[in-house]
Amino acid sequence: MKKIVTAHFLCAFLFLVFRPNIHAQAPKWENPEWEDPAIFQINREDPTASFYRFASVEVALQNESWENSTFYQSLNGEWDFKYVPSVPDRPASFFRTDFTASDWSKIPVPSNWELHGHGIPI
Repeated sequence: MKKIVTAHFLCAFLFLVFRPNIHAQAPKWENPEWEDPAIFQINREDPTASFYRFASVEVALQNESWENSTFYQSLNGEWDFKYVPSVPDRPASFFRTDFTASDWSKIPVPSNWELHGHGIPI
């Protein structure tokens, strides 16, 4: 009799501990295009080879460095940066030309934002 009571208690305990909690589901995202394996590209430019362009062969031969190309533009520098804890919290109109980022932080690029006080370093 003692084994039966213990078995019932154990089953009840395991059910209470490991039962699925239907009330604690994460909210469904409305626009998770980055999770859809069928989407390969959105607003992507045509691919190019990883070399640097010059206006002509003569100009390429005159220059000692690819940084001297008129088509080269470095993206290094100070960038405006806004950290949000989740995608739905992002500023929805950040891409508009009339958007102001005056309350955003500045971070050096290239860098790691977690090392500049945003998010949790992993």
